[in-house]
Amino acid sequence: MKIPQVKDLKIKCICCEKDITPVLLDDDDCPADIGNWSRASVDRLTCGFGSIHDMSIFIIGICDDCLTKKHKDGVVQQIYDFGDYLQDNPPKPLTGDIIEALEQTWQDISEE
Repeated sequence: MKIPQVKDLKIKCICCEKDITPVLLDDDDCPADIGNWSRASVDRLTCGFGSIHDMSIFIIGICDDCLTKKHKDGVVQQIYDFGDYLQDNPPKPLTGDIIEALEQTWQDISEE
């Protein structure tokens, strides 16, 4: 399986459908899931057992504005914060509340 390159993709935000563009022109030869994207995140989504898309792999993008909103609304969970590496602030590990919520979600899914 070969991940498409940045230059081969037209990515839109999964929420607002805004175009997502590469940061640098020389990223064109990068695989899409490790390229640098302007105010957005693009990654590979591998679907597992239980999904009707089991064994399928998608490239998915979300702009920073939508990700921030979905995080504030509790739709997506942040599991780690690397800190502000530009300001030399230390990373922040998961808190107990987040770990408990993730464990409960996993337990709920396992019981279905």
